Amino acid sequence: MKEYKHLNACIKKKIEFWNVLKSKVKSNVVLLTVIVVIICIFMIGFLAFYNLIDNFGSESNVSEVCANNLNLENSSKEDFSEQEKMNLKPITDFAEKVDNLPSQSKKISDESNKKRPDDKCSEKNVSKELNSENTNSESENMDSKNKYDFSSWNKNCSYEQMVINKYNAIPDDIIVNTKVCRGKEVYISIADDLEQMIKDARDQGVILWISSGYRDIGLQKKLFDIRVEKIMEKSIITREEAENLASESVAKPKTSEHNSGLAVDFNGVEQNFSSTKEYKWLMENAHKYGFIERYQKKWQDYTGVIYEPWHFRYVGKELALNIKNSGLCLEKYVSDYLIK
Repeated sequence: MKEYKHLNACIKKKIEFWNVLKSKVKSNVVLLTVIVVIICIFMIGFLAFYNLIDNFGSESNVSEVCANNLNLENSSKEDFSEQEKMNLKPITDFAEKVDNLPSQSKKISDESNKKRPDDKCSEKNVSKELNSENTNSESENMDSKNKYDFSSWNKNCSYEQMVINKYNAIPDDIIVNTKVCRGKEVYISIADDLEQMIKDARDQGVILWISSGYRDIGLQKKLFDIRVEKIMEKSIITREEAENLASESVAKPKTSEHNSGLAVDFNGVEQNFSSTKEYKWLMENAHKYGFIERYQKKWQDYTGVIYEPWHFRYVGKELALNIKNSGLCLEKYVSDYLIK
């Protein structure tokens, strides 16, 4: 303060006050800057960790589950790409679990295994018996609801409302435009609703990840042929009969909902999925996002597909709500209420 000695005491006090204030402000600014930097680092770390947990189920777990379950036998003799291997898991699970086939399929397969013909005569008898069983089975199913012809409906309805099953293939002129959602391709118009559903589920403590989405026709054909070959290895039946059996667990090309991009399999394609909180959440909320459970046990006569609790199909929010309230499957609801 020597340079201010010519000033009076009042001015000196003011100058001293401002100098002290300036010093404190400087030190506080430095402290505040350090605190802000620390908070920013903490927030970045927290967000990175949260994102890692969020993506753990949808990417790492799916890769691990699919890798552990891909064990094709030498009979296929085919080399698949990594993307194809990821998509193979839902189907190859069934290829290894013959016991999951419906009782009629198991009956035909078991009967053919028991009858090992020793000569041409007995071989003819076995073939006759098998043909007779198949004829009876087909005649009993001629009027079955799952054989309803939806071809006219599929040509006039919206893409999301198409009925796709073993008797109603995707129209040949359909071009499937896809978008990636959580590492899997799905039909472009369902991606946003699917993403929102997974996010909302996560916010409620429910972790969903996509095991399988869109599957192209070429891959579907490979999967179906592999299943047919496996059945023929275990049974003395014709290829046509083997294809009929195979179609109960692996859809023929163009008859799988996955070929349309409208279907999604969740959480590793496990039979016990029906007893999880994830399944319960989907059953209570999936319709809000346009999705319905597609294959329940009680609907098998209509859908022609065995029980698949992990398989959900997009039909649009309005139709999904109506189907849920009706308690019917897609085939039954469309034939009863929408087709005039």
